Amino acid sequence: MDCTSEDASALLDGSYDRELDKLSDEARCWLQQLQRKSFTTEPDGVISSAIETDEWIAGWSKMQESTASAPGGHYGHYKTAAVIAKLPDDHTDYFPALAEAYASMTSLPLKHGFAPKRWCSCVDAILEKNPGRPIIEKLRIIMLFEADFNFALKLIWGKRLVRHAESHLALGSDNHGSRPGRKCTDALLEKLLIYEHARLTRTSLITVDNDAKSCYDRIIKTLAMTACIAVGLPLAAAIMHNLTHHNMKHRIKSRHGLFRAYFGADDDELEGSGQGSGASPAIWLIYSVSLLAAFCSFSPGMKLLSPYDTLLIVSVLAVLFVDDGMPGLNDATEASPRPLPDLLDDAEKSAQSWERLLFASGGALELSKCFAYDIHWDLSPSKEHRMLEPHEVPGCTPEGDHFRGPIGLTYGDISPVRHLLVTESPHRGRRTLGARIAPSGSWNDEYHFRRKQGHDLSLRMAGSSLAKETARLGYRTMVCPALEYPLTITQFTQEQCDKITSPILRSCMSQMGYNRNSPKEVVYGPVEMDGFGLHDLFIEQGIHQVTALVGHLREKKSKTGNMMKIELDWCHVQAGTADHLLEHPCTKIDYIETCWIMSIRDFLRMYNVRMEFTEHSHPVDLCEGDEFIMDALRIRGQCTPREMQRLNACRMHLRVSRLSEIASAQGTRLRSDVLKGTDSGIHLSEARWPRQARPLSADWTFWSKKLRAVFSDDGTSPSLRTPLGLWKSTLDLREWTTLVSAATVPREVFRRLPDGNYEVFEEAVGRTSSRSFWVSSTAAKVTDTLPFDAVPAEMQETAKKRERCKIIYRDKTSSPPCRVAPSSFSEYVAQQPHHVRRLFRDCDLSESATQKVVSLICSPGAFYGGTDGGLLNELGTFGFVWGTSRTEVDKLLPVGKGHVPGASLIMSSTRTELCGLFAAVTHLRLVVEYYHIIPNKNVSCRIYCDSKAALARVADKYYDGFGTTWRCRTNYDFEVAIRTCLLQLPIPISWQWVRGHASRRKPADEFTFPERLNESADGLATIARHSQHLAQTDDDHWPEQTVSVIGPRGRMCGRLVSELRYCCTASDLISYWRNRFLWSESQAALVDLPGTRKALATLSPAELRRVQKLRCGWLPVNRRVSREDPDRQNGCSACSSSNLVEETVDHFFQCPCHSRRTAMLDRLADMSKKFREWKTSQPLVDALHFGASAWIRGEEIPDVAVLNLPDSTMGRLVHQAYVEQTSLGWNLLFRGFWTISWRKAQEYEFSHSPFARGHTDNGVSWASRAQAWMFNLFDLAWGLRNADEHGVDLETQRMIRLAKCERAIRRLYHTSESLPPHERHPFRDGMDDVFSKSLSQQERWVTMTEDFLSV
Repeated sequence: MDCTSEDASALLDGSYDRELDKLSDEARCWLQQLQRKSFTTEPDGVISSAIETDEWIAGWSKMQESTASAPGGHYGHYKTAAVIAKLPDDHTDYFPALAEAYASMTSLPLKHGFAPKRWCSCVDAILEKNPGRPIIEKLRIIMLFEADFNFALKLIWGKRLVRHAESHLALGSDNHGSRPGRKCTDALLEKLLIYEHARLTRTSLITVDNDAKSCYDRIIKTLAMTACIAVGLPLAAAIMHNLTHHNMKHRIKSRHGLFRAYFGADDDELEGSGQGSGASPAIWLIYSVSLLAAFCSFSPGMKLLSPYDTLLIVSVLAVLFVDDGMPGLNDATEASPRPLPDLLDDAEKSAQSWERLLFASGGALELSKCFAYDIHWDLSPSKEHRMLEPHEVPGCTPEGDHFRGPIGLTYGDISPVRHLLVTESPHRGRRTLGARIAPSGSWNDEYHFRRKQGHDLSLRMAGSSLAKETARLGYRTMVCPALEYPLTITQFTQEQCDKITSPILRSCMSQMGYNRNSPKEVVYGPVEMDGFGLHDLFIEQGIHQVTALVGHLREKKSKTGNMMKIELDWCHVQAGTADHLLEHPCTKIDYIETCWIMSIRDFLRMYNVRMEFTEHSHPVDLCEGDEFIMDALRIRGQCTPREMQRLNACRMHLRVSRLSEIASAQGTRLRSDVLKGTDSGIHLSEARWPRQARPLSADWTFWSKKLRAVFSDDGTSPSLRTPLGLWKSTLDLREWTTLVSAATVPREVFRRLPDGNYEVFEEAVGRTSSRSFWVSSTAAKVTDTLPFDAVPAEMQETAKKRERCKIIYRDKTSSPPCRVAPSSFSEYVAQQPHHVRRLFRDCDLSESATQKVVSLICSPGAFYGGTDGGLLNELGTFGFVWGTSRTEVDKLLPVGKGHVPGASLIMSSTRTELCGLFAAVTHLRLVVEYYHIIPNKNVSCRIYCDSKAALARVADKYYDGFGTTWRCRTNYDFEVAIRTCLLQLPIPISWQWVRGHASRRKPADEFTFPERLNESADGLATIARHSQHLAQTDDDHWPEQTVSVIGPRGRMCGRLVSELRYCCTASDLISYWRNRFLWSESQAALVDLPGTRKALATLSPAELRRVQKLRCGWLPVNRRVSREDPDRQNGCSACSSSNLVEETVDHFFQCPCHSRRTAMLDRLADMSKKFREWKTSQPLVDALHFGASAWIRGEEIPDVAVLNLPDSTMGRLVHQAYVEQTSLGWNLLFRGFWTISWRKAQEYEFSHSPFARGHTDNGVSWASRAQAWMFNLFDLAWGLRNADEHGVDLETQRMIRLAKCERAIRRLYHTSESLPPHERHPFRDGMDDVFSKSLSQQERWVTMTEDFLSV
């Protein structure tokens, strides 16, 4: 059967019925899934098979020439054609015709369905999975196709077809492999969340991890192409693919070389698409999706349910990543645990169905690699619940160090032999997808593996001779990816992480040129603050987990994100606290199950970071004075973590969270049934709860004692210390069995029946009060609805009056007042969320200006907008205007300007431009909403912007694609806010780039209309710099983001990974500086970090290393080196030997040696000239030169009055800078610790001095240049010092080496006097004999002797 046969057409039409009775149920169901999808009949339902020239150029530009391919083709000429086609039009080598020809030639076979002869040859490269063990079944064959053929496969199948199917939701959500933006760690995370759901809910779970054997090589190509056609592949492309493989001639390549003979496929149907094919990952993805679609008919899968949101249910058939799969099932939807034999039987049937589906499609399971986890709970009354071990599961038999059974599988239909799978202990993590996850939450197996991996990597690094930069490259590209791969799921402690990285850090740091004993604050500190920038594994673990959480929650279609929400809800149920666990992570909660969410919470708490969510289902107070039970017990109960666990078990058994749920209806006392641990049925929680067996009687006694101690008057009675107030409108009436409505006369009581209806009792005649009355004990009627004012009540039956019952209750608060409708557009803007209204603080919101915008919107035709952003001294501003092409230049509507929210560290020109676009479209949205405008069908809006980067971000074609990294990138807040706003606007918006700064190129009367708009917006952005609203920090959560991360510097709107890493490491480095230089907190705040950061970015790697050692105080001066080298003197080699001075970091700057001091002072004398070239203020230059020169000469820093600074604003600013630098220390000026006042003084010069007017520099750039100049001064001082220490000519260097050898030899002979005779072998010759040897021989003798003594 081929793609054009009647059988293939019948499969696609859903009418295939040939010999179906001979097939298994699974095979028949799978064939039905190969039916053509409905969207393929739509106009764009089938992808194009033509390769566009732009795609061809973009693809080949990224290719590496070193990539292996078949002998017939080479990447070089294709890459050259792509490179010369990308050159500017006016370049002499520009020649796009070759790329166009190649693109057309590659498209022909795809469009017309034939196989070029050159494409029908490949090389089968044989690789050993385990190097050195060439076992035939362990060999991996990689097919090397012709380069252009494989490029077409990658483009059409791997990119175009997968994205097409993804956009039509045809790939499901269970398979993570070969999909854009999906990672292997996403599959691992889903496995972890499934295990933790079973732990948090204490439900049964059975999973079967399996491995599909040689999945690419077992694909049935005809059926695979049929599956591809079903989701939109053109028939001609499918024919080309199969025809090329059918005619393929293979040649073998091994370690012995390339064989001359070739062979063809005897049965090409069972040959597969081959590993190495650019289409294989996409083909297997689409193939496996059809298998999963069939599998849902044979397995109920695993259900993950939220305790609060009844609609939030995630169904998981299996977790797949390419050939690794994990089908399973659980009983989470059951009210009580399912019988274990029934669950095991269903699990085996499910796993067997998956095996038969693979077998029917040509595949097979590697049963020797398959294993199962049987998670069941011992829910008998005890102090804690536990998972059953395999030996406690019926049918498990021991075999060595593991167990087999009770689940067994057969090989398809060909063998009746049942192969029993290994059943692992839930406390043991077995390798799957490169990690070891134990369902019990134990990470011991993964920890021991990573520790061994770190040790092995350290040996490899230590045994290699690498240049310093190569060693750093190896650390970033080899060490970090290897160790950090599983961090998205692991829950290592700080101590465990340190033990994993300790050996590799010691090896790598020596290779990189750093002292391996450097303080960890400097080792892990950010490079922009002069830290070494190495990775703290514990911090990286937290960063990986936070970015995974944020990325998935921001993707509304993410199944993994929904699983995270469910786990977060279950953590709230177990914690029983009022605060959202991630929005308020400051309190320590150590009495619930450890899990992934709680690991993130601990990380956030440790580094003073929090999160904020747009939506969450966390419970709230039900009445005035209400509080959460566990909060009260934690704060006032004075309990240990173990006691809190006991109390929490009692609470979860009763299924209560708040005081109002365990108090009487009048809210004055604790209910007696709650204190005894009995369920009276007064409160029935609508939430789902974990399976919790009844705690022991001792636990209930302790529960009663603590509740009385925390809530009662005297600590012993059940009366509440503070009675509860009125019920709130947030009350969920469904959770109470007895309710009263006081609005009716007479009052009515409603009591819930088992079927969900309510029997109604009417108020009886008798003594009543505002909170109690009597009702008849016989119901008057039955109803299925409750009145809006109903509140919980308590029905008390008395022995004397059996015909009547007493009703006790308390009233409900009135509903909150409705928001007052705004009377003007400015009031409407003021009612918007803070992140919106802050953009319009400096905008013209008057009625006259707004009406002009309304007229633009209501007029037929097009109207236009112009936006622009500006950045100066890390302050971002924006402006936007409206107009039409008929508007005069002075009649444009200058509507908006303002400051861009965000920290200065992440402020960029792109961010300012995006803010301008967001402000413009938001202004339009607000105008349309307030005036209820229904725009004309012909109206449209085009917005001009001079930033291609900003327009590319908002016009990204694949915005809705998958990828957690994409949703954590810089300026995501503005991107998603703009797109959300566009969805709410009834006006079509288009973007257009315009070249900016037209005023620098032409006079104003020659501006085009787009240029006029841009220049007007630019002018508004410039004016906004002088606005009074200068606040840049942004702590507000943007609802469009779904979730925000907020640190000490405000909301993180830059690249989340970088901002989190900076937040976690910068504070430790600043604390290290404070302790080292004895700074106060206010002194540390004086340091100009932005200027230093930019200065460090200008240094070469070698210069940066030296400056890093200088700033942290670990420069190898003699004082430090002499501590480790006993033959090294700690004195300065340039100073007089009779007056030996200890060489410190400060000393080599201040060394009194005439030549060195003269050179330093001469260089400082050049400061004035150099700084004046940068338009520096003269008082500022004088102050810097005066203080720096005094310190170099070793003099006491003169008082600022000696400077005779002018009595002006500039003089006062320089005065402040001089005093603050004196406070920090002028020695630190040479280390790059400048006060921020120097920069502020120069910023004033740029903005006010005629001398600097028109200068395009800013304060930060000036500060970076000044500090870089000072670093060059350090290089001079260090070079002079090294010349004195090590010599400048060969003879001097030889004499220094000779003196060092002499000291070492004398020290060693002195040491030998205390050695026993049998250890004095190296000293058999006299000292004079050693001195008589050559210098190289003496050095060799010293080295060998020290090695001997060390052993």
